[in-house]
Amino acid sequence: MEELTKVKINMFTKAVNNFTESLKLDLDKYSEMERDLIKNGQIQKFEFSIELMWKTIKDYINEKYGLDISSPKIVIKIYFEKGHIDYDFYEKAIKAIDDRNKLSHIYKEEMFKEVYSNLKEYDILFKKIIENMV
Repeated sequence: MEELTKVKINMFTKAVNNFTESLKLDLDKYSEMERDLIKNGQIQKFEFSIELMWKTIKDYINEKYGLDISSPKIVIKIYFEKGHIDYDFYEKAIKAIDDRNKLSHIYKEEMFKEVYSNLKEYDILFKKIIENMV
């Protein structure tokens, strides 16, 4: 594996570990304002992790198969088609990218709550992606 890909996998792993740790916080211990701040931080960690996820997979695919793809969803599709994840994880990855896009373009409280409710599922997705690359 090329050094650049190893560095990206390391960065992605660190981001996911940080994201995972943030999800372990017991929100009941905090005031409403503090909970809101923590949740916003967790969402930011998700957005950062999803960005690193697809860019790391992009480099991995480029190195392994010589394919240079610039679309996050096509990167995930190729990763699935090459047998690195099953269909369930493929669907979760596409949904995670869609959720990230929703948060980036339009902010609505209902949308935030919906995406927030999926964070633990995305944590599992990120760990599966890492497991399959190392």
